[in-house]
Amino acid sequence: MSPSAGVMIEAELRIHGWGAPNSDIDLFGQRYRIGPGGRFQLLLRVDDAALLAEMLRQHPPPELTCARS
Repeated sequence: MSPSAGVMIEAELRIHGWGAPNSDIDLFGQRYRIGPGGRFQLLLRVDDAALLAEMLRQHPPPELTCARS
């Protein structure tokens, strides 16, 4: 964080879903095993500013595109 900026940004990518219990799935080229309950969740820290900027460019949330009052 830049001392003059006064802003701290932390980002995470959460991937969650469900599938056949105890099965293997391919998550973007990575093998992942689904647990006995059939649900899975991954939480990944994202600290690459260029990647965050590209994600926001491709998928801007409404908060960034709505006019503030």
